[in-house]
Amino acid sequence: MDHDELVRLRGSLTPLTEVDAAIPDTCSNLWLRNSGADPWEYDVILMDTSEGFWTYKRDARVNLPSDEILWERDGIRYLRPDAIHWLRSALTTAHPGHPWITLLDR
Repeated sequence: MDHDELVRLRGSLTPLTEVDAAIPDTCSNLWLRNSGADPWEYDVILMDTSEGFWTYKRDARVNLPSDEILWERDGIRYLRPDAIHWLRSALTTAHPGHPWITLLDR
């Protein structure tokens, strides 16, 4: 493996040692870096969608139809950049007083 990939499982980091290693269902994040000597470059948050809806794993009141919050390119789903207004409302619901709320007003 050219890069250092780890999965976050229940608060610990577990190396992915095989290129095609399956990611466990309990994995919520992938942390990526070039090598063990380099700083972390990416924290990829994994999410599930079901029945056409995305639901925030920590607060089920925060949800949207998948096609309103995600877009897909080359088979990979991404958070839509225009979801900022929804994100502000979701943060207000799930985490009142979160410092990002005022930043999203700018």
